[in-house]
Amino acid sequence: MLTIGLTGGIGSGKTAASNLFSKLGVPIIDADIIGHQITQAGHTAYNRIRSQWSDCFTSSGKIDRSALRRKVFSNPEELAKLEAILHPAIQAEIEEQKKQLSKEKHDYCLIVIPLLLEKQWQHLVDKIIVLIFLKHYKSTEPFNEIKSIQQKWNLFFPVKPLEKNAYEQPISLLIIQEKLKNWLREFLK
Repeated sequence: MLTIGLTGGIGSGKTAASNLFSKLGVPIIDADIIGHQITQAGHTAYNRIRSQWSDCFTSSGKIDRSALRRKVFSNPEELAKLEAILHPAIQAEIEEQKKQLSKEKHDYCLIVIPLLLEKQWQHLVDKIIVLIFLKHYKSTEPFNEIKSIQQKWNLFFPVKPLEKNAYEQPISLLIIQEKLKNWLREFLK
């Protein structure tokens, strides 16, 4: 079964793209959805998070996600602890869902992984689609660089045009380009 990874920054159109693929009948595996599922009561990851950050839970026993975010994103060591709990569980569930889809004789599936390149999860997919949202960029230089990377490595980076009144969160194309370059360096080792 061909597995296609879909990734991109915040606001790049991952959800819209995966919804379109889903409407076409493509099976979707979504790392964010899996992340929410494994942090529900009764799951091992939930229990480990509760034992590590008990002060980040509501009185009804649910994770207070905003409190947990504040705690871990302000401290790299705490973030590393959380990722050590979540990432193996998410990857294991992705593999399990891939096996199930393969048993069902699907020819391909789309796996949405927002941090696919940053966390070096390329081993989970055969091909990668990177969505890039450009906001107020006036030079054509990034387009030329993206085109060059596409041609050299046979990658596909659809560029989402700026839509009037669209929800926008500033994302620097240069940061995305640097992530791509770092990933390519690692990929070629």
